[in-house]
Amino acid sequence: VTGVQTCALPISEVRVALDQPGTYTLIVDGTQPGAHPDFALDATLLPLAAAPANDRCAGAAALALQDGLGRIRVNLDRASDDFGAACLPGSGPDAVYRLHLDARSHVSAQVFADFGVGVYLTRDCGQGAPLACGGGFDVADVAAGDYFLVVEGVGPQARGRVQGQVLVEAAAAAPANDLCANAVAL
Repeated sequence: VTGVQTCALPISEVRVALDQPGTYTLIVDGTQPGAHPDFALDATLLPLAAAPANDRCAGAAALALQDGLGRIRVNLDRASDDFGAACLPGSGPDAVYRLHLDARSHVSAQVFADFGVGVYLTRDCGQGAPLACGGGFDVADVAAGDYFLVVEGVGPQARGRVQGQVLVEAAAAAPANDLCANAVAL
């Protein structure tokens, strides 16, 4: 794979999508001089999953909610890197979900993988700053409307299966004394 480099130390795992058949060379190089390097190498070749259907905004999958809970299950093996959120430490392969809120809501999301992965909520797919972002997020007050939920690997080697959940609940009503005009005497 031309141009695949890793500079972050220590490196514990490298994932590369090898789309073309052929012979590849794996070069292991140390960071310190020495006669007896101390490392273990375990290379595993696994078949790649197909690119997810929701790899781009146009194919965003509707996030089905059952009792307010939606499940995220996607494989980023062959997903492309279409987006990048400044709130995540790196940009990598991603998948997109559509989320419709009928009313003002409390929205939380979490994603899990055996590599760095993040999730963010945005109104404009692929544009603008996210409303919420991270390995998970919890936003107490999200206006009704249509949103995009982007699951993104953190870095180009962040490939594989991602699981997660999204929880949508009714937003809490503002307290009666939310405005000065309704202040409660103490």
